Amino acid sequence: MREQLLRRTQISQRIGAALLNDEFEMCYQPVFDMHDSRVVIVEALVRWPGSELAEVSPDELIDVAEHCGLIGELSSWIFIRPARSFAQYGNALASRYCCR
Repeated sequence: MREQLLRRTQISQRIGAALLNDEFEMCYQPVFDMHDSRVVIVEALVRWPGSELAEVSPDELIDVAEHCGLIGELSSWIFIRPARSFAQYGNALASRYCCR
């Protein structure tokens, strides 16, 4: 119990710095239409690679962010990052991975 509390405290102390230092990354997972193998949506999944805290699962990250009041900042980062990625890669990526 004590180790779990210590870990949650460490994660909560690092989330703000990780947001400022752009330490999170997005992984994109396509979801296919089984009838015609067309990508119908792409899920954007947040990951925190290289964290000093060993592996922090997405569930653990979101839970701690909610409890320490940083879920708004993390959510903003999660929503903005995919938009930037799609803008950066232009129409080729958008036409390949967006619904029609």
